[in-house]
Amino acid sequence: MTNLEINDIGSAPGGEYGEVEINGVGKVHGSVSCESMEVNGVGKVEGAVTVRGGEMEVNGTLDVEQELNAERVEVNGAMDTGGPLACGPLEVCGVLKCAGLRAEEGEIDGAVGVKGPAAFRGRLEVAGSLKTDGPLAAENTEVDGAVSVVGGCTVAELSVAGHMKISGALEAGDTDVDGELSAATASVQHLSVAGNMALSGNLTAGDTDVYGELSAATASVQHLSVAGNMALSGNLTAGDTDVDGELSAATASLHTLRCDGKAHFAGLAASEISVDGILASDGDIEADRLACEGNISAAGQISADEVRIPGGVVADEIVGDRIEIGEEDDGVSAEDDGGWHFSVNGVQIDVGGLKKAVRIFGKRSGGRPVRRARLIEATTVRLYGVEAEAVNGQDVTVGPGCRIGRVDCSGELSVSEESEVREVVRPSAQE
Repeated sequence: MTNLEINDIGSAPGGEYGEVEINGVGKVHGSVSCESMEVNGVGKVEGAVTVRGGEMEVNGTLDVEQELNAERVEVNGAMDTGGPLACGPLEVCGVLKCAGLRAEEGEIDGAVGVKGPAAFRGRLEVAGSLKTDGPLAAENTEVDGAVSVVGGCTVAELSVAGHMKISGALEAGDTDVDGELSAATASVQHLSVAGNMALSGNLTAGDTDVYGELSAATASVQHLSVAGNMALSGNLTAGDTDVDGELSAATASLHTLRCDGKAHFAGLAASEISVDGILASDGDIEADRLACEGNISAAGQISADEVRIPGGVVADEIVGDRIEIGEEDDGVSAEDDGGWHFSVNGVQIDVGGLKKAVRIFGKRSGGRPVRRARLIEATTVRLYGVEAEAVNGQDVTVGPGCRIGRVDCSGELSVSEESEVREVVRPSAQE
């Protein structure tokens, strides 16, 4: 079969060739079918290019008016195809523009622009840049450079150390974000975010670890661990949840919550809550068991079968079966002049009421946590260093340092001499 070689300035008709090599400035009038093609100069094909079983290498500049099909494509210079590009392995160290892309695998150290969808049946590595005007699909994908996708993105595994922007939905298996990733929505298996991930819509994921920054509208995940910052404008649904950093959402429905950092919700429901940090709710907090050695606040009701709060608490209502707030050895006398003031950043603040106290965390001037509620109600109540308007219970212990407006007790009642109770109500004999 005849070979085609253009070393100076020349042209040739389209047709079938063996090897095609353009070292000068060459033009081919019509489509070309060949065994291999190498362009070291400037070439143009007024038609389509098919490379049968061989390699296509562009070290200069090549313009193909229609589609291009090849076993292997290497672009070290610049190539532009007016139609789609289909090939086996694709390696780009230069610049590639095409109207659509299908490849076995891709290694992009240069720049690739696709006016349409791009699909890689195998691995995709982007250390340079890739921009598609359609959806992107690939298997294992590593982004150390920059990727921009107009549409959705479906990959088996995703690692982003560079920048990736997806206008549509992301569907992926294991996903690691050490750089920056943005998308409309994301549905992934295991998710690890050490960089920055921003979604305008919903996140659905399996085990999720946040060491960096994650923001979304809503999220539904399995196990959640937040050592960085996670912020949702909407609701959160999760299994076991650990917060060592900061977490915020509207309403949260969790299996368990361990908060050693800071968490803020519009409302919270969990089977078990443990707080060594700060937990705040603009509404209610519901649990089967609640323990707090840090600070907890709720503008509404804190409700749990078992409540143990040796730390600080500010709430409208605290209700349950067994409630213990404070500890016997940390009570403070009700006559302590500084007993009902907050100390925040060294500044003394007279709260003056529950509504002002709900969003303020701090300690009394004596160094003890603030514990305050309008109503505390349970079968068994034990209080130390607590201020409440009303306490209702069967068996009630009011330890040192309490200020209670009214105690309604139907069983055993114990009131410390170092506390103040203004009114005690007992059931009448007829009852």
